[in-house]
Amino acid sequence: MIKKTIKILILVFLSSVLFLIFYLIYLNYLKPTPKRINNQLSVFLNKDYSSKPTILVIFSPECGPCQVLIKNIYNNRDSLSKINLLLASTRDSITTNGFFQDISNSWVKDMRNKNIIYDSRDKIGTYFVEIGLPKVYIFDSNGTIDHVTNGPINLDSIKLMLKKYD
Repeated sequence: MIKKTIKILILVFLSSVLFLIFYLIYLNYLKPTPKRINNQLSVFLNKDYSSKPTILVIFSPECGPCQVLIKNIYNNRDSLSKINLLLASTRDSITTNGFFQDISNSWVKDMRNKNIIYDSRDKIGTYFVEIGLPKVYIFDSNGTIDHVTNGPINLDSIKLMLKKYD
């Protein structure tokens, strides 16, 4: 009985140590940091977006809160003209464009190949999304992350975060 208890305790201890090692590896090498995110943003977009504030919205066309946010962005696009708007879909271009066409065909044509990233292989998600969609990053004009939101958010909250750039 005592030997069995000691074996279980040793197993629990070794499991805890292994978990701690993997967690430290994650924190030091894998967890998204502002520097990693900024580097990855320029790699994915192949363009410098640091001339003015930038909003990066990572979304899924099937996500209810994402649909609401994207539709609100579309309906208020004129008031967001002073910032760069980047949308990163977690789905392929066919699924994503079908969602956008439900909103407006003209907006899809205007945004296509400029400000929409199709990430069906989840490359961006690997670097940017930890938990929850939509994920909204606000970068200042230096390309530094100013705000990050995770999960449902309304456009008024985003506009409030952008007030300091007016």
